[in-house]
Parts: sequence; C-alpha cells; structure tokens
Amino acid sequence: MKKRLISLLVENGKSVIGDADNGREGVELYKELKPEIVFLDINMPELSGRDALVQILDFDPNAKIIMCSTEDCDDIIA
Repeated sequence: MKKRLISLLVENGKSVIGDADNGREGVELYKELKPEIVFLDINMPELSGRDALVQILDFDPNAKIIMCSTEDCDDIIA
C-alpha cells in the first residue's frame, strides 16, 4: 500500500520527502522534515500508527495527518 501511495503522489506532481519503515522512524522523520502532510498506517512495527499520531501531535499540534489501513477496523476508527 505504501509503495502505491507514493507512486500516486509522485504521478500527480507531489514530492515525497520521507518514507519511514516503522512508527518510531516516522516520528523522527516528522520532527526532522516537518512535511505538509503525513500518511500513517494504523498498524506499524516498533510504534503503532496511533502512538505515532499522538507523538507527532504532541510535537506539532498543527500537523496534518491521514491515517490509513487495509484492515477492517471500525472499533479503532471510533
């Protein structure tokens, strides 16, 4: 899913300035790069997407984050 999302963004003229393999790396990259928008998977290794979301928002309450998942997770969304 990550590779396809990156392809779609690049094909539509957007720049992808970072690509993390886990939630912890995603938080560190956010702090370093401060991108316009972040896409987080709900389930990631080392640090879940929900925990990464909290840490990024603690660092920058104005961060723009889109949570993604291929799982059926209505309880998590709620």
